[in-house]
Amino acid sequence: MQQWEYCRLTQSETGISYVLYQAGVEDTKTLASDEAGYNPSTWRTLIAKTGQLGWEAINIMYLPDGDQVWFFKRPLQPGNPHLEI
Repeated sequence: MQQWEYCRLTQSETGISYVLYQAGVEDTKTLASDEAGYNPSTWRTLIAKTGQLGWEAINIMYLPDGDQVWFFKRPLQPGNPHLEI
């Protein structure tokens, strides 16, 4: 049976957060909008990188406050590279 791993990528006024979900593991990374390395194209770059790393978008939410939340999945395989933010 195919096993999956999931991630959530959120863009808000305060920055970007990435959460990886695997069985028994939750890894969260954030990049604040006032940190070095953050610029207006950061969000678009991260969305493109998810595709390069084998993630498939399964749901996108646009919240009333302007935040975007994207949910992804990909087959769980040893050595899957993770998104670096």
